[in-house]
Amino acid sequence: MKLILLSVVCFFCFNCYAGKNEDPAYPVVGKRCPDFLFTDIVNYPKKRLTLDDFKGKWLVLDLWTIFCGGCIESFPHMNAYQKEFAGQVQVLMVGKLDANAKAKWIFKKSTDKYNLQLACAFDSSLFARFDIREVPYTVVVDPDGIVKGIGGGIDRNQIAAYLRGESPVLFKAVRAHEIRFPTAYNPSAPFLIHGNGGADTGYLYRSVLTMYADSVTFRYPHHIAEFKPALRKFEVLGADLKDLYKYAYLGRAGWDIEDTGFYGKVAYQPILDIKDSENFIGDKVYKKNLYCYSLTVPRDKVKDSFLMRKMQYDLMGYFGYKASVVERMVNCWTLVVDDSVKMRASLTNKPHGIEKLSEYGYAANLSMKDLMSNLVIMNSRWPDPPFVDETGITSNIRLVFDSGWDDFSDAQRALAKSGLKLALTKKRMKVLLIQD
Repeated sequence: MKLILLSVVCFFCFNCYAGKNEDPAYPVVGKRCPDFLFTDIVNYPKKRLTLDDFKGKWLVLDLWTIFCGGCIESFPHMNAYQKEFAGQVQVLMVGKLDANAKAKWIFKKSTDKYNLQLACAFDSSLFARFDIREVPYTVVVDPDGIVKGIGGGIDRNQIAAYLRGESPVLFKAVRAHEIRFPTAYNPSAPFLIHGNGGADTGYLYRSVLTMYADSVTFRYPHHIAEFKPALRKFEVLGADLKDLYKYAYLGRAGWDIEDTGFYGKVAYQPILDIKDSENFIGDKVYKKNLYCYSLTVPRDKVKDSFLMRKMQYDLMGYFGYKASVVERMVNCWTLVVDDSVKMRASLTNKPHGIEKLSEYGYAANLSMKDLMSNLVIMNSRWPDPPFVDETGITSNIRLVFDSGWDDFSDAQRALAKSGLKLALTKKRMKVLLIQD
């Protein structure tokens, strides 16, 4: 008899243990909400509640525990939502009942402090049945008892969206028994490369520096502000080292006369105060000393200053050169008035245009902006030295060319006829200085 009794007890205990490991009846979006029974309720006229008691009205179940400070701080907000949507929505807080009834004490204290009319049920079995892993855990149920949303909390706009028939995205809530397969990780290989430790898109921040390869297309952004916030990345492919340093310290690798913030104010070429400048001599024909650089950052870090500072750290960390922006006297071509009489005689109100004078000769009516642009294009030593206009001329000017405008001497002769001259002078400019 004792043996039989012992067998029965063991069988009963085994089934209890097995039952605890079965999948609980947790809510699933799109399916009917599992039923529940609450008998310990405050701030609600009924003392016994099931799912059917809320038929015809939206129900927001918000589960919380005494260890969740954010949950407790949300009580006044949930109370406000209940007041605003009282005719359509019932907000029901569900506190996990603990042995010392501390959850009840905390809710009573908040109710008195904030004058809450917020309904709250106290229960422990529902947390196990709903497979709760962390709180807040919010379940949104429509008037027909169908689960429409599950999340880690809810706000006013999301409730309003449900009432409009929309499906707002809630902060993800994770069940305790959700299956999560660990991602294989090989500590001897780089993290997140070829799926090592997870997808290669799982990082928050990343910078990559490589040598240029023929399989890559050249990509040269005009300046670092071309960073794409949606993609979170800045990339330059096939740049020489001088240009990488210019992106990092000046924010751009190139500029023209249209860029009035840089042209004539910042020297185009850096000063290399280093023993061996071989690394800075890039060759796009033979693909020598060219680099690819990619920088990905969080969206809240998408600022030129941050991107430049991070790029500076990366270049310093790998190449070891120090760099800074300093002021130096730099060579420049300065356009000045050499003969004021000829200059005034050449000023014209005629619009921009070209007039043929002979078989080879012609006259051009140019604005000073167009004149300077043409000088820049014609300069065989572009981009340095830069051209600076110090004539003070604001109207168009007429230049006469005996033949073409093919070289610097042609330009000098035409300018002289109009009382102008290009003088090689020095001007104080900002310069990128790179040192060992």
